[in-house]
Amino acid sequence: MIDEMGGRDSVETGDGAGAGDAQASPAGGEAPNLGVGGEDLQYDLPLDHTQKAHRPEVQNLLDQVEARDVSTPRDGAVFYSGPGNGDLARQFADETGRMTIEDTEGGKWLSEQKLYENVYDPDANPTGLTDSEANLVWSRLSQRYAEQASGEAFAFVRGANADRVFWSTEAKTLSANSNVTKVTTLTEAT
Repeated sequence: MIDEMGGRDSVETGDGAGAGDAQASPAGGEAPNLGVGGEDLQYDLPLDHTQKAHRPEVQNLLDQVEARDVSTPRDGAVFYSGPGNGDLARQFADETGRMTIEDTEGGKWLSEQKLYENVYDPDANPTGLTDSEANLVWSRLSQRYAEQASGEAFAFVRGANADRVFWSTEAKTLSANSNVTKVTTLTEAT
């Protein structure tokens, strides 16, 4: 369903009312169904954060991610993925008193780690991370952020790739989260 006033698509979760009625399609793939309890979803986590075979640097970050606060008030979680959507999400969050992941204590902490700048090199920087390792750590924090969401969640995902964190992790987690009643996709900040 599209709200003509705000360019919104809403997908109800929880009791299944309206589940799958409207979805923002990720670029390069079909949109997963944001149905109840994770049913009909097409994407799984790309890497298993629970396995203990990671390099010590990665495992240390994953352990710290588990302890970080990524909670938001009810109706306060704002997600984003895709070109230009981060700026729109931050503007929307600022104007409405909601929070992106970077506004949480855990998101601030992980942003400060600069995982994508501290690049792994076996000789010059053996404690840095590969892109896959950095993605794994951010994916786990993002999954926890979606697990903590409640009430209505908001998502700026127009043009997002199907293999990025929103479609591969957060959408699945939101639909399995019984505390989330609706996911509203937005295309503009106000």
